[in-house]
Amino acid sequence: MKVSNLFLSGLILLTLSCNTSENKSEKPAAANDAAQKKNIAPLTINGNMENGSKLFKKNCGTCHTLSDKKLIGPGLKDVFARIPQPAEVWMKKYIYNSAAIISSGDAYAGDLFRNNNGTAMPPFENVLAEQDVNDIIYFLYNDKNSN
Repeated sequence: MKVSNLFLSGLILLTLSCNTSENKSEKPAAANDAAQKKNIAPLTINGNMENGSKLFKKNCGTCHTLSDKKLIGPGLKDVFARIPQPAEVWMKKYIYNSAAIISSGDAYAGDLFRNNNGTAMPPFENVLAEQDVNDIIYFLYNDKNSN
């Protein structure tokens, strides 16, 4: 009786440990998981989350939220699934000079312009360094609230 209880206890522990290791190996990082579900390519730029968060709050947060709530500009939840691909390239150009993208005939940029009271985003090409823009994009891509 004791041997069968011991065997049964060992079998249960072995089964539980196998299920736990399977769950760990199947679970990718949260941002990559969200991106894969939405068919978004991984970023090719490097960025700094902390600096991106600070820069977002300082330069973007007065007009944009990380949720789907619209302020002056659209909410940025799931932004990488909505914008033209490759997303980081398009977003960088739009951050630097949205009016130029709109006037180029870009359909998505034109829709943004029309859906936001005909207001273009202010240009940041002479305000933010390239790494600062990369940090903001990296932050948005990896922030759990915007994905």
